[in-house]
Amino acid sequence: MKSSTTDTGAIATNASSVSVTAVSIGSTTLSSSDRVNWTGYIGSDQADVKLESLKDGQYKFTFVAKYPNGVVKTTSVLVNISGKWTDYFKFHQSW
Repeated sequence: MKSSTTDTGAIATNASSVSVTAVSIGSTTLSSSDRVNWTGYIGSDQADVKLESLKDGQYKFTFVAKYPNGVVKTTSVLVNISGKWTDYFKFHQSW
């Protein structure tokens, strides 16, 4: 996952943390070297369920950015999951 937060021009006032929670899947804290661009993933170690067993449908991913001055910003994204994860690899192997 990738997330970008506001670049205030001073690292001391940029976001101090970004976390993401996927309803019915799991959560993780993203990492950043510049406190603007954040990356991470929810793999089997972070998931509350077996990722292979996810049913087709929309899943809500909520990102929470916290700033040193106490401001908290939240945004959600709907992700559509369909088919088996192994289909992704079969598709790429066919090329």
